[in-house]
Amino acid sequence: MFGPQEAREAALGGARIIDSEDPRSALGAIKPRRIMDIADAVLAARRALPVQLSTNIGEDQLLFRRADNGLALAKSAYEQVGKAAQAALGVALAMGTRVHSCGIVRSAWTA
Repeated sequence: MFGPQEAREAALGGARIIDSEDPRSALGAIKPRRIMDIADAVLAARRALPVQLSTNIGEDQLLFRRADNGLALAKSAYEQVGKAAQAALGVALAMGTRVHSCGIVRSAWTA
């Protein structure tokens, strides 16, 4: 889902998982504000069954830095894991716990 109206309609239609993604991004990374809007729309649908929110932290982790010669250099493994953890926590907070106590956060990053 990219927008609140689409998410609300999916929830009313019986969806159990609302997957929030931005189709304009390569891996679907979506801004936390948009996730909050989607979560609020799902809450407003008021249905008896629980709904889980899902998203990914995609490519916005900035896992590379630019060397003086312009080439991309991978950041250290510790910094990569730290960035992934920060992104996951930020997205999880944006999802909130009012929709369902366990959101699903996926990452395309692998060590």
